[in-house]
Amino acid sequence: MKQATVTGCLTTHRDGYGFVAADDGGGDIFIPARYLRDNLHGDVVRVRVQAQGTAGKREGRIVETVEPFRGNLVGRISARGAHVVFIPDEQRITAEIVVAPGEMHGAVGGDIVVAALTAHPAGGRPAQARILEVLGKPDDSGVSFLRIARKYGLSSEFPPEVRAELRGLPTVIDGRELQGRRDLRQITTVTIDGETARDFDDAVAVRREMHDMIRLWVSIADVSHYVAPGSALDREAFTRGTSVYFPGYCIPMLPEELSNGTCSLNPREERLTVTVELLIDAEGIVRETDFYPSVIV
Repeated sequence: MKQATVTGCLTTHRDGYGFVAADDGGGDIFIPARYLRDNLHGDVVRVRVQAQGTAGKREGRIVETVEPFRGNLVGRISARGAHVVFIPDEQRITAEIVVAPGEMHGAVGGDIVVAALTAHPAGGRPAQARILEVLGKPDDSGVSFLRIARKYGLSSEFPPEVRAELRGLPTVIDGRELQGRRDLRQITTVTIDGETARDFDDAVAVRREMHDMIRLWVSIADVSHYVAPGSALDREAFTRGTSVYFPGYCIPMLPEELSNGTCSLNPREERLTVTVELLIDAEGIVRETDFYPSVIV
């Protein structure tokens, strides 16, 4: 009986073994160290399932590299005379990676760099890489941030099509934009973000009503008014997924003109919002609920 083969992405462990996330829906396949061949973490491989291991887990051996890992890596240059080695931050890549003199692009020993693999290990030969960017020395100001940003593909820059779309958005609210919105500008509304926040997403207002009831308004910035579905801004925000915060720095999901400006509920500035209005009794039970587009200040 011919043994089945499945395809999946290889995840390696620094102790030498690995797992393949199989695309057949049957769960991960354990790959003992002796069957990893010259493969690297991130390779797409074909595996021959050979046995059921402990606890019913499948075991197998790699029989083919379908698509070798080609992503960029962040790491450190180690120079031992003419022998230059790139040591990736990704500890699951344990193969030796050498850099030829013509591929250094100004890097020297001890530098933190971004590198691209140019050849996988094969037949006892080490992997090879070329340097794409020199970030600096480990203790240089800003290098720790750059190291993380490059590793996870985070960028503070936005594509030209996003910048062009941004230039066409209004920065001042006019009367047409208020149509269909409930005017809450006469209600005292306060933001609930911390004092050090750079953007203000949420704001609340509270008023005591009859019979010990409380009326609560919770408003959030109406980003959808400015970011249309399928637009360049929308696609870029979807790709980024979230804003990423570092000590003293942020890589925003949306350009700062929106996140810190037009869509930030800054004090004493009119802003377009979406509001939920709640009427809450003395026992904390919500008696009325209403959702609507609004404008606050």
